[in-house]
Amino acid sequence: MISKMNKSVWILSLIITIHFQALSFSIDNSAQTRFKTGVGQMDAGDYEKALTTFSELIRDFPEHPIGYFGAAGTYQTILRNYRITAFEVRYDSLLDQAVDIGNHAIRRNHKDALARFYLGGAYGFRGLYKFRKREWLSAFHDGVKGLLNLEESLNLNPELYDAYYGLGIFHYFRSARGSVLGFLNLYPEGKKQGIHEIWLAVRKGFYSEVSGQYALMAIYYDEKEFDKAWKLNQRLHDGFPDNPSCLYMRSRISEQTGNWEEMLRASQQLLEHLQTAGYGSIGYEIECHYRIALSLYHQGEIESAKEHLQTALQLNEKREPDKEIEGPLESDDEIMKEIELLYNKIMETKEQPSSMPPD
Repeated sequence: MISKMNKSVWILSLIITIHFQALSFSIDNSAQTRFKTGVGQMDAGDYEKALTTFSELIRDFPEHPIGYFGAAGTYQTILRNYRITAFEVRYDSLLDQAVDIGNHAIRRNHKDALARFYLGGAYGFRGLYKFRKREWLSAFHDGVKGLLNLEESLNLNPELYDAYYGLGIFHYFRSARGSVLGFLNLYPEGKKQGIHEIWLAVRKGFYSEVSGQYALMAIYYDEKEFDKAWKLNQRLHDGFPDNPSCLYMRSRISEQTGNWEEMLRASQQLLEHLQTAGYGSIGYEIECHYRIALSLYHQGEIESAKEHLQTALQLNEKREPDKEIEGPLESDDEIMKEIELLYNKIMETKEQPSSMPPD
């Protein structure tokens, strides 16, 4: 929480302190601690509390990117977890402010390691979001700027281990997704380097432990190392059992390993959470119904599977794509094709004559 003078009689000193903070270009340890508090609130799903914490940081340090970066990160988490566009304008605005103010801060003091760090993080967030929207070139442009600022923050302060989180993500995806841009698949060691760097942030960083584990879980899934992905998912699920991203990956990992019962549980829990969370995303609900249906189908519960597929098809008529974000692994069109394929497969099977001899 905000550090304040203990006695109101020191009002003059308080005014001077606030005025100094508004003019200063660096932040103190208490600001870092408050930032970590906000990150913890965000990880726990207390988004309103997190936004309040980061808004207070913006108020107290308006010339530093820390608060803007934190608030943007909170909105980014909501957008990712619930696949909605409702806060995109605010999110974009905060990222632009973080980039703008961060660039001003490092021009005033090029040795401000924390300003470099939060500026690099803001560029990284913007790049990742553009990547998810398949804006490849723009994403790479922001990613490079984020990389350079994060590297410089470490040059200035080698103990800023949280910077390795952003560096690790960039290095991994530069190698893993380099072919998207055609001229970047020149870093065969990038994957190992990226994974190592993210683990470093998880183990030694100030507040990257949770976000780093989410990133590693997604990376191990991408690498088809499902045992490692599951171990991280189990750890995260123990701490955040209702987190949508955790439940989604739990369902996907279970699908890959043929654990249909766990896939069903995770998909049902995710659907229930989405329906009660207050952030509407019909496309996300459609995918949940599909994954519930797929798990039921593999367990021989064909009629129940068909009902969920029919619900998904009906919901698709109500979708408003402009208000939603597509998932990280498949597009909405790809999911609808899978739904139609499974539904047709079930219907064709039901229409075939029984192979059993008549009584």
